[in-house]
Amino acid sequence: MASGLILFVYVLTHFLNHALGLYSLPLMEAGGAYFKTFWRFPPVSIVLYGALVAHVFLTLGHFYKRQTLSMSMREWLQLCLGILIPLFMALHLFATRFANEIYALNDSYTYVVLATFIQGPTSGILNVVGLLIVWVHGCIGLYAWLKLKPWFSGYLPSIALILAALVPVLAINGFVAAGREIEWLAEDPDWMTEYYKNLNITDKNLGNIITETALIFRYAFVGLLIAIVGSRLVRQISSRKDTQVIINYLDGPKVTHPVGSSLLEISRIHNIPHASVCGGRGRCSTCRVRILSSDQALSPPDSEEQAVLDRVRAPKDVRLACQLIPTGKIKVIRLLPAEATMTTLGEYSNQASGVEQVVTVLFADIRGFTQTSEAKLPFDVVYLVNQFSIAMGDAIEASGGKVDKFLGDGLMALFGIDSTPQEGCLAALKAAKQMRLALNELNAKLADDLDEPLRIGIGIHAGPVVLGEMGYGASRGLTAIGDTVNTASRLEASTKELGVSVCISENVANLAGYEFGKNTVQQLALRGKKLKLPIHALKISDLDAIPD
Repeated sequence: MASGLILFVYVLTHFLNHALGLYSLPLMEAGGAYFKTFWRFPPVSIVLYGALVAHVFLTLGHFYKRQTLSMSMREWLQLCLGILIPLFMALHLFATRFANEIYALNDSYTYVVLATFIQGPTSGILNVVGLLIVWVHGCIGLYAWLKLKPWFSGYLPSIALILAALVPVLAINGFVAAGREIEWLAEDPDWMTEYYKNLNITDKNLGNIITETALIFRYAFVGLLIAIVGSRLVRQISSRKDTQVIINYLDGPKVTHPVGSSLLEISRIHNIPHASVCGGRGRCSTCRVRILSSDQALSPPDSEEQAVLDRVRAPKDVRLACQLIPTGKIKVIRLLPAEATMTTLGEYSNQASGVEQVVTVLFADIRGFTQTSEAKLPFDVVYLVNQFSIAMGDAIEASGGKVDKFLGDGLMALFGIDSTPQEGCLAALKAAKQMRLALNELNAKLADDLDEPLRIGIGIHAGPVVLGEMGYGASRGLTAIGDTVNTASRLEASTKELGVSVCISENVANLAGYEFGKNTVQQLALRGKKLKLPIHALKISDLDAIPD
């Protein structure tokens, strides 16, 4: 990426200098002087050409190491354009910097433009195509890097697209405008005499030397490509004798593959849909999987992979499929759908595929709602439920909770999904207090429409649950199931039996570090359990002492 950015800056400044030709050839030459002074300064040249060599060989090395050529259309386009760049731009490179350094040729902009136009339209078209290949290749790589940045959103992608289209248009038109100006100047014999004098051609065969050198370079590059492709074929044939690994996708097939490929490559080779926005470069985290079992110890993530996992707060059993190389029998589950993008990445949580976690569950229900709604019209009933849902939902979310579902005249909420159990319990208690205050405001607002104020019962319990995305279609969402949920629901129902407003398990009070007093403690018998559950049976006013 670093070498690519250096080369992109070079191409961008080169294109902007081309655009100066829209104004005049002298301005183009003046800009070119500054351009050359900077990029041909020895330390800068070392960085530039070092980046060029590094970029080419790193790309070819990555191409060789890939276990599969199954890639997205974007990756294929970028790869093919990258291969075409040396073939299209070899002559330009050897006719400018090479000729300048070895033969002291004055490779001015006038020389480049005149040499292009004097050879006819074919040369000009090939030059334009070469420029576009370089630019599109660079823009694809730059976009693949930028789209992973959280700040690259909103209007920025559209602005970047406009600039990406505008720069080559200005550059090509500037080049053509300079060519027309030179065609007019070339009609003057004196101008041409002065031009050839300044060109400083010391070898009459320089043109042939440049052409032959560029041709040799192209042959060498094509030979290198053939060698890499051949080496891949040899490796592919020999790998059939290697040890086989078995990948069991919990939500997919079971496949066998020679050892040495990454899990993402195995998915691609066997046509198993697997998200990978960055193309398997370990940047985006969309290919992450949960390791359910492995018969052999897996190599730990390196620093780069760990940094990405830390960024998404992934648990220890989650790995990036593009970096994980299985060595035995392994069972995994893909955590994100294959169509996941950086835009939709925030919609998926680490718990989406199922995880056991300690959370706090809150149930609330309107007391006597059946009697309250009997004498009301359907419209009034729906309005009342909606107003209650809005008021309670706002109070829960303001306290750091998540409304799991609304159950007619009641609701279920979860706390501590992304925090500690202690923080989850304290947040649930604060939410109960805020719900009481919100209910008071709602009763005042609906005083003329209610025969008596609304009352609620609240039950809160904390413990292990199974969190995961459950449901079907539009109703699918993150929810919790398990004994803790059933117990919280039972606590809410017991508020009617005990004649109180809130029932909180002692576990919640202990984790939150809050004491309600011994006179509130009771033992609640739960269906199907021998031991009774210690709880705090509270009046709604008891919540006032909870700190904000």
